[in-house]
Parts: sequence; structure tokens; C-alpha cells
Amino acid sequence: MDTLITLKLRGRKAIWFALLPFVALATQAQAQDEDEDEEVVDEIIVRGIAGGAAAAIRDMRNSDTIVTIVSEETLETIPEQSVGEALSRLPGVSIIRDRGEAQAITIRGADGRLNAVTMNGDRLLSPDSTLEAATQGQRTAKLDGVTSTLIKEIQVFKAVPPNMDGDSIGGAVEVKTKSATDLDETLFDVTARVGYNDLSESELYSGELTWGGRITQDGRFGVIATFSYEENERGISGLQAEWDTIDEVLDLATGNDVPLPGDRHVIETYDVIWRGFTRERTGANLTFDFKASDDHLFKLGGWYSEFNTDELRRRLQLRPGASADFTTDTTFDTLGRQVDGSTDGGRVRRRSREGTVERLSYNAFLEGNHLFANGDWSLDWRYSYTFADNVVRRTRARWEARGDGGDIDLNLRGDGIADWTFTQGSGGLVRYTQPAWSNDPDILAIGDRGSTRLRDFETSDDEADAFRVDVGRRIDLAADASLEVKFGYKGRFLNRELYPRTFNFNGDEDNPIFMSQFVGNNPNTEWSPFGYDMGIWPDPDAYRTFLENNTNQFILNNDNLAERYSVDETVHAYYLMGTYSDGPWTVTAGGRFEDTESEVIAQDGTVTNDYDNFLPAVILKYQLSDNAILRGAWTNGLGRPDFVDIRPFFDEDFEYEINDDTMLPEGELFVEGGNPDLEPFEAQSFDLSYEYYTDNGGVFSVGLFHKIVENFEYTEELRLTDVSISALPPFLQDLANGIIDDSRATNPLIPPNLDTLNRFTFRRPVNGDESTMTGWEFN
Repeated sequence: MDTLITLKLRGRKAIWFALLPFVALATQAQAQDEDEDEEVVDEIIVRGIAGGAAAAIRDMRNSDTIVTIVSEETLETIPEQSVGEALSRLPGVSIIRDRGEAQAITIRGADGRLNAVTMNGDRLLSPDSTLEAATQGQRTAKLDGVTSTLIKEIQVFKAVPPNMDGDSIGGAVEVKTKSATDLDETLFDVTARVGYNDLSESELYSGELTWGGRITQDGRFGVIATFSYEENERGISGLQAEWDTIDEVLDLATGNDVPLPGDRHVIETYDVIWRGFTRERTGANLTFDFKASDDHLFKLGGWYSEFNTDELRRRLQLRPGASADFTTDTTFDTLGRQVDGSTDGGRVRRRSREGTVERLSYNAFLEGNHLFANGDWSLDWRYSYTFADNVVRRTRARWEARGDGGDIDLNLRGDGIADWTFTQGSGGLVRYTQPAWSNDPDILAIGDRGSTRLRDFETSDDEADAFRVDVGRRIDLAADASLEVKFGYKGRFLNRELYPRTFNFNGDEDNPIFMSQFVGNNPNTEWSPFGYDMGIWPDPDAYRTFLENNTNQFILNNDNLAERYSVDETVHAYYLMGTYSDGPWTVTAGGRFEDTESEVIAQDGTVTNDYDNFLPAVILKYQLSDNAILRGAWTNGLGRPDFVDIRPFFDEDFEYEINDDTMLPEGELFVEGGNPDLEPFEAQSFDLSYEYYTDNGGVFSVGLFHKIVENFEYTEELRLTDVSISALPPFLQDLANGIIDDSRATNPLIPPNLDTLNRFTFRRPVNGDESTMTGWEFN
């Protein structure tokens, strides 16, 4: 549970209030000897969040499409400081959490990669990562690193018009940063928050500083600057017990002559888990504007976002030994579950993982907004450069100690009462007593009695140039009718590179690495989730130093070669749309054409993936009354395949050996690969919504939607036994024969005419035919 206290100061005199405690201390003595002069305050401005929220609802009401808007004032009331958390509170939006925080979103059930997320019209980049499971290998925008304090407004479009990016099957999110354009006076905001997390027993800090205004007397030049910082610590702890029947745990092959009741259940493994995370968010926004005249506005600026996570994981795993004591020295309840008992031997594992994730992104832009012919014509243009970098550094180890037959007793009874205590079902609390040897750093080791996958180091970069131009023409027709025509172009040029490196332990198995080398003065014994002592752990800094100084004991994992890739993608988009208004009716109709060209370089070569998509749209709005609106829409969208799925690569595992029992040869081949021929998702969306706006600034709405999705993606898996290679499809024949030929260099047992495999498995992503998504939302 988090407890949070917020202090916010706003206005031109806010800085003096922020410094008031220090000023008071400095002037206290002087004030006692002088007459106090009454200070006259020019004005006191009180702003509430209702005004901003009402303005957002007014914009929703006046919009020509189906959109939900969150205002700056509403964002300030949300204790969480990321854009993802802000979006999670909107109808039709759900979130994908990572370590308790919103990392990515889905809109109306559509996967995160099927939604466009932009900041000021520029795509929010999300470098790929093979180590972050929530969005691994996807185009999904990561939102936990973007602080909400930089944001002026968030718009979520459910029916996307043609002048917005077409890869938005679920919807489109537009995030607008703060701007000085509308400021009439100097703005100074100071916000500070402090809180406490009960679970991790740690403090939470965050704050924001915003300054802006017109900086020349004529009001032509304006500037706004925002800086924010947040730090929080979070923790996750848990107990996990895995049960099995006695006959499965003991394995009849051990020659145990004691009768084994199959209906009796004992704990096979027991895990105690602690995970700690420290997260820091830093954000900044700086924008200059110049009003050349009432009809011409120029902007120059950018934003910066940095998100860092320090992670510490501990997992203690107990595996009681397999002996006859399970039947001779164990008490079971009426349901056949173990209540208390003891057993000999066993194994203790201590898994540790430390690491950091550093996610950096920034954007720079130059844009202009122009009106001509008394406002009948408009021209808007923008050039931007966006960069995003994701760096993951991790070390992982498994320290292991084994009991030695009857000399070791895990002592499951300890204090004379039932040490295994259960509630209803499998979620009961389990008490245990660790054996003394499980805390001996001279016994716990990696090497021959454990394993380690060490020094994960991955870098991934995205950079994109974008240019867009929009031209508009407004035409007044007869009576109250009007027509607004828009057309334009947007080019996006993306480059991505993913470079993972993983080093595995390759030291002398007869000379294991013991934990006693890394305990030092910091044995890390402070973790006790649910009152359980997790025992001794190595010092992370000492362990990391050892890895860096003993690179000769570690070898690069060859699987990394298949995961590396680089890509260049270019998207040229053109659109034409018109909005006709007459009385209660507003009709928007048009289309968007997107040409996509990509080149992907991976382990097995280079492929190009080019395709065109035409995306028509019709959006209707009917004003039923002063407060009620009925909307309908037919729109089309696409979803580009993930780069990891179209990579030209195959990851294979081929084994050929003589079976010890049958003395016959056996060959097994497993292949997993990409599919450069993948086509993009294509979807038609049908929307119908009813909105009612109250007189006091509220809104009630209900919406229905139906989507028809073609070329959806799924994983094809082929599993065959005793298969002839010559009977496979031609491309699989070539693939299998090539892998087998390469394996002959290291395995002389493989015959020159091998054609039969005992097992053959092949997996790759492919396109399906058609699927549908139907639902409703209420707000």
C-alpha cells in the first residue's frame, strides 16, 4: 500500500511561497525589532480541476469523431506519474503491467502493437528487448517511462480519421506536451510529493517545476520549461509450494521397498521469493514559440525522458530429499496432505539476479502554423527527430547445496507443532526450518553443483526522422452549412538496431565458485518475507566485480546471433478528407494511402518487405438535442508485422545419437524461425455511440464496436514423428538437409544418406484468414 502527500503551489508568487520557510528563518530576528508593514497582494488566483476537466469534456463534445480526452488538471490528481497509469483509467483502455506499473496499453481488446501512440504527432518509439517479457519483440509503445507531468492533454481516438496514422486498429493515442502559446502571463508551478510504501518499507518522492510565459513586451516570443523527477521503491514477496504424490516424488526406480500410497501428497519444492525495484523517472520539456502575426506561429523545442530501474531478486528453493521417511515419519490430514514430518538429504538452491534497465528518449522539432486568405486556408508543417535507447544489464546465478544422505535432515517439525500449516485450497501458509548447511557459504556454489547465466547485456536503439505537411480549406456554403477540406503528406523514416550479448559460465567444473568468495561484509540477510528468514546471500557488487575481472571463465552464447538484427523502415502516407456540417449533421469522409518499405538484416541474410494499404473512412455525428449526440463510424486500419517476426533467421537444434537401450540411431530436429513473407493486419471497424452531456460539465456515454481483422498473426507449429525428410514441403527439405550437412562436421555418426527423423518440430509466425472483435464500453 502506498501513502502519498502532495503539495502544489501555482502562480507568479509560487516561488516565494516555496522559499517561505527559509525566508522566515532568515528574517525572524529582524522582524522582532521592526514594525511590520502590511503587504498588499495584487491578486489571488484560485484554480480548480473542474475547469480543466470541463474544457476537456467540451472538446470531446465538439469533436467530429469518437474521442476521450484527459486534461492537465485531471492528470495532476493522479498519484502515479506515468502516462500509462493515466491512460489506464479511461473507458475501453486496459493495461499491461510490469512490476506493478502500467507499461503498455490495449484499446478495445487490440494488442498494444495495433495502437498508434504519438507525442505532438510524432510516434513514441519503443526499442525492442529480448529481456523484457511484457512487450518482447513488439512495436508496442512503452509508456511507463514517460512522466505525466510533462503533459498538457491526452486524447484517445476510438474512430481514427484519415489525417492520423493508419496503424491504429484498436485506436490512436495523441499526447500533447505543455506549450506557452496560450499563456497571457507568467506561469510558475511547483509540485512536491512524498509517500511511503508499506511492503518495501521505503519512501516515495516526486516533484515538478514549470515556468513559462511571454518573454517580450509585445508578447510575440513565448517559452515554457518543465522539469520533473520521481523515485520510488517497490517490492514483491511470495511463498510458492509445489505438491506431488509420494510415489512420484520418490521415484520407484530407487529400489525403495516401502509401500508407497499414491493418494498421499507431500511438498516437492518450496520457494520463498523477494524482489525489490528502485525506479527513477526524469522528464523535461522546453518549447519556444514566435507569433510573427495573428496568422503565423512558429515553434521550436523538444522533450527528454529518462527511466531507470535497479532490480534485485532473491529466490530460495527447498527440495526435500526422497527417502522412506515420507511414509514412516510423516503425519497426513484427512485430505491426504502432509502436516508435519522430516526427511533426509534434499537440495537447496539460492537464485539471485541483479540488474538495471536504462531507457532514454528525446525529441526535437520545428513547426509552423499558418493562415491565409482571412483564415480560409491553413498550412501546418512539422519536422522532428526522435531517438530512443534501451540498455539492459543483468547478472544471474544459481547457488546450490545438496544434503548428503542420512547425515542431513531438513527438520520439518522444529518447534513441536505442525510446521506445515494450511488454509482452504493450495494457498495455505507453510512453515519450515532451514537446515544449517543451507546457510554455509563454503557449501553453496556454482559450477558443478549449480549453474549461472551471467552478464546479460543488451542494447537497442530506435531513431526516426519525420516530416509532415497539412493543408486545409474552409468553404462556407448556403445557410449554416460548411465544408472543410484537408489533404497532406507524412513521411516517417525509422532505423532500429538490436544487439544482445549473453555470457554463460564456462569454468572448471571440478573447481566450483563458492559463495564465500562474495559474502564479505555484506551478507545480505535482511530479507524475511512473511517472517521467513531467507538466510545468507552474496554481495552484488563483489559478485559483479568478479564477473568483470574473470571474463576467461565465461563464453558468449551463440543464440545471440539469431536475436540480433537491424532494420530500416520508410512509410510514405497521403490523405484526403472532407468534413461537411449542416444543422445537426456532421459528416467526415476520406481516405489514407500508406506505402511501407522495410529492409531487415539478420543472421541468415537480408529481406525486404514492401506493401501498400488504402484506408477509407466515414465518420458521422448527429446532434439529437442540445445535450445528446449520436455518432457512427466506419474506419479501416492496419497493423505492421513485428520486426522480430519477419527476420530472416532460423534457430535450430539437431541431435543424432545411438539409443543406449535399443542401440538404434535416433535423430531429432527442432527449428524455429521468422517469416519474411508475413503480411500486415488489415481491419474494418464499425462504431456506434451515444453521448449525453450534463449542464454541470459531466458526460454519460455508451458505445458499441465491431472489428473484422484479416491476416491476423499466429504461431504455426508442425510436430512429426518418424518422418521422411523427402516427404516434407520443398523449403523444409532444403532447410533440414542444410542443418544436417552442417552438423556432420562435428558428429561423425550422421550417415551421408540420412532421410528419416524420429522427431521433427518446426515453428514460425504465419497469417490467418479472418477474425472478429466485438464489444461495448460505458463511461
